[in-house]
Amino acid sequence: METVEIVGGLSIKDIAEGGAEFEVQSISHNGDDRGEEEEKEYNQQLENYIKLECLDCGDSYDGCEPFLNIAKNMEDLLPNGKIKKRILKEGYGPKPEESSSVIIHYNAYVQLEAHPFDSTHARKTPHTFKIGQQEVIEGLEIAVRSMRLTEKAQFLIDPELAYRNGVLGRIPPNSVVLFEIELCVVQEQGQQEEPAVNEKHFQVVYNTCLALCVKGKKMFKLQDYQGAIKVYSTAVNKLEDAVLDDYDDQIKSEALLVRLYTNLLICCTHAKIPKRGCVFAQKLYEMSKNGTFEISAKVYFNHAKCQRMIGGTGAYSFAERKLIQAKALEPDNLEIKKELASLREEKEKHRSHERSLGKALLS
Repeated sequence: METVEIVGGLSIKDIAEGGAEFEVQSISHNGDDRGEEEEKEYNQQLENYIKLECLDCGDSYDGCEPFLNIAKNMEDLLPNGKIKKRILKEGYGPKPEESSSVIIHYNAYVQLEAHPFDSTHARKTPHTFKIGQQEVIEGLEIAVRSMRLTEKAQFLIDPELAYRNGVLGRIPPNSVVLFEIELCVVQEQGQQEEPAVNEKHFQVVYNTCLALCVKGKKMFKLQDYQGAIKVYSTAVNKLEDAVLDDYDDQIKSEALLVRLYTNLLICCTHAKIPKRGCVFAQKLYEMSKNGTFEISAKVYFNHAKCQRMIGGTGAYSFAERKLIQAKALEPDNLEIKKELASLREEKEKHRSHERSLGKALLS
């Protein structure tokens, strides 16, 4: 079945008056028609965003409709209760204002269906719209206007503020819908007048990179280390190209780069890409020479593990020095102690093997 974008491209007025006629367009990353392979990948990606709470099954089912159970943990966003909200992760900064452009990621569900009927995550493309221009359903705009940057929240939206008579057979008539939204970027009206410049403006890039950090962390938790490396590397590239206004921007940029390089080192350690991990460790050592931050035990520890994976007498000795540095910072850390003991044992076995090999060559 062809996948269509539900949020954009609909007239709120037409939907509210009982239906809408419009052209169906496939959704794709570049705006062209989705090929069969992309369609297949999208449907496969939807499997990653199944939400069993939308079903009336499970040992904890108490006879209530699934969305009524979800609503118990929410608060009314509107006095009439037609939109309910639950914050999953707090954000920061001001809320979007009239005429702001926003970039969001979301999954959207109907009751009794675990798969989302629409997902920007599955499409791997966030959704951009302008506040106050009726570019999305009314309930979604009200929801986003209540959020702060990097916030993640769930919203139950009444059909009167959503799809009313349904859409394309995907959403039944008079359906309450559940949106799980992340607010990734907010651009005020003044920022949009010079898009070529503002795309690299530090605050815009910084906000985007914070959202990428959240995405990378999720991938890491799912053990998708290669995916996390790609996301963190994208953030590094954006941050290094950002236009800095002042010293405060420089400090914030450096702090985030340290965080990103550290995450990349850890991901490379878990993905068993030791040489690339060592490159990121070296970048951190170079950055630390200006004296604005200290290398953490976490960096020394993961760099040591990368060196150990590379192997050889020199690498083992280098790894041992890094673990000693890590232990000096965190002397009670059992993981560091265990790794150091294990490394020394492996190092001694390697030396014994080298000695035996040397004797064999001479005999």
